[in-house]
Amino acid sequence: MVLGALLSAGCGGGGEPPVTPTPVLAPTAGASPEPAPPESAPPVASTPIPAQATDGGLTLCTPEAKQPGMCTKEYLPVCVTVEGSTVRREAGNACEGCKVPGAVSFVPGECPREPR
Repeated sequence: MVLGALLSAGCGGGGEPPVTPTPVLAPTAGASPEPAPPESAPPVASTPIPAQATDGGLTLCTPEAKQPGMCTKEYLPVCVTVEGSTVRREAGNACEGCKVPGAVSFVPGECPREPR
């Protein structure tokens, strides 16, 4: 209560505006203090970067979507077209599809199976 009275009185009593306290958190044992990220921080690595969708369900893999990073593990298969190959590769979801080496584009769903 004494702290609240001092803060509301302006600490000096000379007509100064009240001071708003800033909470300070002590680091936990063994942890090194980390600064808070700035408000304009870049997207988190696990945030998928969208590829460029086109008509007909085809999605082009942009350079940003091909960058290394983490993808979520939901299973929504896509069929990936790889540059310089006639063989298509299947990926677990759109994020993983653009991470396939040489990926150019993908369509939703599993790749068609070749008859044996």
